[in-house]
Amino acid sequence: MPEQRTEQLAVCAVCGGVGRFAYVKRGFEIYRCSECATLFVSPIPTEEQLARIYSENYFVGAGEGYGYANYDEDKRPSIRVFHKYLDMIDRHRRPPGMMLDIGAATGFFLQIAVQRGWSAVGVELSDYAASAARSKGLDVRTGSMAQLAADPESMDVITMWDVIEHVPDPRKALADARKLLKPGGILALNTPDSGSLFARTLGGRWHLIIPPEHLCLLNRHSIARLLEASGFEVLRRTNIGKWFSVAYVLQTLGHWSKTWDRVAGAVRGSWFGRLSVPINFRDNMLVLARKGSD
Repeated sequence: MPEQRTEQLAVCAVCGGVGRFAYVKRGFEIYRCSECATLFVSPIPTEEQLARIYSENYFVGAGEGYGYANYDEDKRPSIRVFHKYLDMIDRHRRPPGMMLDIGAATGFFLQIAVQRGWSAVGVELSDYAASAARSKGLDVRTGSMAQLAADPESMDVITMWDVIEHVPDPRKALADARKLLKPGGILALNTPDSGSLFARTLGGRWHLIIPPEHLCLLNRHSIARLLEASGFEVLRRTNIGKWFSVAYVLQTLGHWSKTWDRVAGAVRGSWFGRLSVPINFRDNMLVLARKGSD
């Protein structure tokens, strides 16, 4: 169980409201905003701490208790989900066009987008993951979106798949994305929903409260508020279930009991561990938004 302690206050990273202490988890203090109900870490980890998270171990090994034992293997069941995401984007902006994938990792999604006719570029903080993507022939640059050498209003679509919960300043991330989008361009993102029934029922035991990996856990209200304040028109919010390997599901259960970690290690690489299963706790939201006029 997460540790409990006396009430403290912090400034919400999303709306600037008063955040009230909720939990201590993995040594990090988690607050809930009294204005928009976003969960967030305070204080934000240092740049050195964040840089250490996304080393090779995050994508292969998961030795710190988060990340992936094998990123490409664990993402393989997501192929059908990524096609669903692209189908939804196609209803508003179709290829050919220029797409930017933020947090491109090893290029798993980017490869699918290119196959479907997009000219696509990715940006990824981890040099290990970006190098792996480049070895596949993909254009993935190491660094942040703010460091990307791209012209303003040069992108038709920007995607952030499981990204915004990782960034120290979500408002700045959306402002940077808006600058790069063409007028009427589409922003597509998915992120955990801390206001979902599943998340509220589990409270501090919710498996997606995993600092310092996840720094800001939005909800349907706060993501809409944040997007609108950042100059976007929300087009759609929905829940789309994901597919996971059995090994990854067992690894995730390891957040509650280390026994599951050992079981995950035992089946990883086997036919059983590679089996894909659909899961939808409705605690992850997909949002499409259009860049509004200045």
